[in-house]
Amino acid sequence: MTYQVTADRFSPAEYVRQQYRVVVPVEVTFEQTLEPAFWAHIAHKLQPFDEVTVYSENLSWRAELLVLQSGRLFAKVTKLTYLEMDPNAIKEQTIVMGDHTVEWGTVQTKWRVRRGKDVLRDKFATRPEAVAWLEEHLKNTKAA
Repeated sequence: MTYQVTADRFSPAEYVRQQYRVVVPVEVTFEQTLEPAFWAHIAHKLQPFDEVTVYSENLSWRAELLVLQSGRLFAKVTKLTYLEMDPNAIKEQTIVMGDHTVEWGTVQTKWRVRRGKDVLRDKFATRPEAVAWLEEHLKNTKAA
């Protein structure tokens, strides 16, 4: 006879687990995220079967982890997926307009507008939004 799952073993996933996103600095390796102590500062928020998607700040890699066990100062996780990415792929979309640059910053800062080394504004969701802001900024500064 074939086993049939019963209602008490079936539930919407959002009621029994959480999904989290973590952005780590460039110097943090994927292997470090597998260490239980890595999660010490937020371990109290994690429960078994929660899923955590981890991104390197420069988008050089992405991983999905499953929490197996957690305590007050640790979380034991296992790899579900790991993907190495080309962090330069998005940088190829950089636009230079005079002495201003529209470029991808990091996962945290997203698209940004720079003049020289100074960041004028960041956290644009898309490159066209950053370009539109820069065009408006240039128009306003010429009018002033």
